[in-house]
Amino acid sequence: MSEEQGFDSSAHEGEEQPRIPPPQRYEGAPADPSSPYASRPPAETSQPARTPPTPAPSPGDPSTGAGRVPTVGERLMAVSGSLSVVVFLLLGFVFHAWAWAWLVFLVPGLVWKWNHPGEGRPRNRR
Repeated sequence: MSEEQGFDSSAHEGEEQPRIPPPQRYEGAPADPSSPYASRPPAETSQPARTPPTPAPSPGDPSTGAGRVPTVGERLMAVSGSLSVVVFLLLGFVFHAWAWAWLVFLVPGLVWKWNHPGEGRPRNRR
């Protein structure tokens, strides 16, 4: 910047710039022998036992369900939550049926109950 721009170089001519000492390497404080963390011998470590790798299941293994084609009911259950939100919004915005449109959220539970007739019943306690 020049003097026309408002910088006065004469104000700093005689001043000595402060000296910044070079950085020093930190070696650490001497250990306090009374400290509970004073130099201890390293703890003995043992290697954990290695387990053999488990083979990957085959594609037709019935225990994993791999390779099995889902049924129509399972496919319907997979999309029923998202589908109920879409139907809820459609009924609300198009038909202004917000008061009773919440009933569509009961449909996924009814579909699950239809596909699993004996499951989910409370058992008798004696």
